[in-house]
Amino acid sequence: MDTLHFEEQKHDNWHIVKAIGRIDTMTAPQAADTVMPKLAEQERLALDLTGLDYISSAGLRVLLRLAKQAKADKKAFALLGAAGMVQEVLEESGMDVLFTMYATEAELP
Repeated sequence: MDTLHFEEQKHDNWHIVKAIGRIDTMTAPQAADTVMPKLAEQERLALDLTGLDYISSAGLRVLLRLAKQAKADKKAFALLGAAGMVQEVLEESGMDVLFTMYATEAELP
């Protein structure tokens, strides 16, 4: 069974949502339903990917929606800690260039 859950924290003026588990066809709606409202509430939102084991094209669509909404709302949105398979999927899809990405929360401006 696919599982996904989230943890939240603050870092300076950033709200950080850490995704833990998998974002795939089954969990992408949960990811969108959890993170999109956070984006609406915050001026600076970072999605921490260090806890992700897997991301599918459905997950990439969620990331794109978040980035587009942040741009439309003139808010800061960043991805944190993409590594391993998640980093490979972002790079191989060419989507890594569409996001502001940082290795750790300490790098957030």
